[in-house]
Amino acid sequence: MEVSFEQLKSMVVFAQVVDQGSLTAAAKFMGISRGVVSYHLKKLEEQLGVKLLNRTTRSLSLTETGEAYYQRCRAIAFQAHEANRQIEKAKQEPEGKLRISCPVNLGLQVIPLC
Repeated sequence: MEVSFEQLKSMVVFAQVVDQGSLTAAAKFMGISRGVVSYHLKKLEEQLGVKLLNRTTRSLSLTETGEAYYQRCRAIAFQAHEANRQIEKAKQEPEGKLRISCPVNLGLQVIPLC
């Protein structure tokens, strides 16, 4: 089974729903509507052909299959977050060789002090 870009988004949404404890809280956390969250969950369950969450108007719980799938989705979301964090860190900290051009006399006077 191939994983589409849309399914990856749905997997991250699913992980956030579980992390936040509700569709509404996940929607608020991600800055999307509750309807979009619900759409992603429904689509994901349809694509997989299994029920991931037991939902009522007042509670939300993982199915046994949902629990195992959540662990993998959580890991994917974490890896994506870490990839972004690594790039942000690289942008903030200079890296690589620094080449300086200056007259020889200035170089002999200033560079040894560093």
